[in-house]
Amino acid sequence: MGGTALIDQRFRANAADLLAGASDAGAEPRLDCLRDLSAQEVTVDPVVKSTAISEAGSMHRTVHEVERAPFPRGTCDRAVDGLSRVDDEIEGPTERAWGR
Repeated sequence: MGGTALIDQRFRANAADLLAGASDAGAEPRLDCLRDLSAQEVTVDPVVKSTAISEAGSMHRTVHEVERAPFPRGTCDRAVDGLSRVDDEIEGPTERAWGR
């Protein structure tokens, strides 16, 4: 593995460790740190760890597909809103790169 690839792999591993367990309350300082290190690689809008996202994943479904009744009011809405903002943020550069 080349030097650049190894550094990239270590950065991603450290970033994953840094964000492990990020919640609504603790996400911002961690995201600020990542943005300082690599602003172009981190989305502006965060998607924080959510009960709705975790539960949907454990059922092999998306947060759009899960039943909302078992969750506190607004939990699914916040998760969907966060995912939609990040999707929108990624979609533009992706379409430009693909020439669309």
